[in-house]
Amino acid sequence: MNTSGFTNCFGALQSYFIGEFGEPSSAVSWIGSMQIFLYFFIGAFSGRLTDAGYFRVTFFTGSLAHVVGIFTASFGSELWIMFVTLGLGVGLGNGLMSCPMLAVMSQYFTKRRGMAVGITMCGSCTGGLIYSSILRQLISSLGFPWTMRVIALIQFVTLAFANICLRPRTSAKSISGWVDWTAFRDVRFNHYAIATFMSLLGLYISIFFIVDFSRTSISPSLSYRNGLSLLMIFNGVNAIGRFGSGLAADKFGVLGVFVPVLVATSLTLFTWISVRTVPSMYVWTVFCGIFCGGIQSLFPAGLGYLTAGTEQPGTRMGMVFGLGSIASLIGSPIVGALVGAMDGNYLGAQVFGGATMALSALFLEATRRADKRMVRCSKD
Repeated sequence: MNTSGFTNCFGALQSYFIGEFGEPSSAVSWIGSMQIFLYFFIGAFSGRLTDAGYFRVTFFTGSLAHVVGIFTASFGSELWIMFVTLGLGVGLGNGLMSCPMLAVMSQYFTKRRGMAVGITMCGSCTGGLIYSSILRQLISSLGFPWTMRVIALIQFVTLAFANICLRPRTSAKSISGWVDWTAFRDVRFNHYAIATFMSLLGLYISIFFIVDFSRTSISPSLSYRNGLSLLMIFNGVNAIGRFGSGLAADKFGVLGVFVPVLVATSLTLFTWISVRTVPSMYVWTVFCGIFCGGIQSLFPAGLGYLTAGTEQPGTRMGMVFGLGSIASLIGSPIVGALVGAMDGNYLGAQVFGGATMALSALFLEATRRADKRMVRCSKD
């Protein structure tokens, strides 16, 4: 709710900052991209710290950084301050909380891990829905500063509860390094890492740009308030994709479900090209929200499946998070630059998003086939 959930509402802040500061989308998108970059990059280290027995101090530090980042943003009046507080501060908190939380949660489930991860990841879309609603209702009435303070208070209370309840189930392990080099001997791990990189290049395009697109590229264009309604719908149906894909993963296998979800997302992003009216915008938002939710749920579930039973699961998760951080950092600014280079036309961005998801599906299919061969060999 508080890590990815707050990031999932950044589309509302992006559109607001573009209008408030008069900066291009390529510049503003660095704030959201930095949040996601640090979410994954710091995860490469926080996962290792969890394996080493430092979960509680790591998670607490992340909680503190997250709340302080949002609260101090309420006093900012320039874009660079928003980058430091919401980009660096919130991003640091994201990274220190996300991977440890997933690693600890995975320790409690084996047979129903897919559903468990799906339910856990539903917190992201719940948070996106809640925070989008808060921004929609309060910015116009209370202003940006007090809206950020309200969100910071909500985060303080909910994260305090999380710090009390979350407890590792396994004992600390002696870890020799920050990288588990034996992971690269597993072809499944290598293909999955590449698939993760490609999917994260295009995953956050719709989340970050859906509000701006609805205000500039359809007829009639939507107001900022109505554009936020789209973001709320996106986060609402996102829960369907997250929970539904988790259930399907438990029944049919996480990799077997993940591939068609990526293909469907690729096709959805390509069909974005044809969206020109308000009704088609709403229909497209529903489908995109569902499929993107599936990716966000299946990515950690697949990673949990591939690292289950290994000596350093948190470290391996962190390695993939670190690679994914690079993609998440450059993906949205690339899209913003494409939109700017085409004078506000989203065609290049739409093709870019669809192509990255298609490539991700290819590498994930290679992962699935390699896993199938490994399972067959183990039975023989």
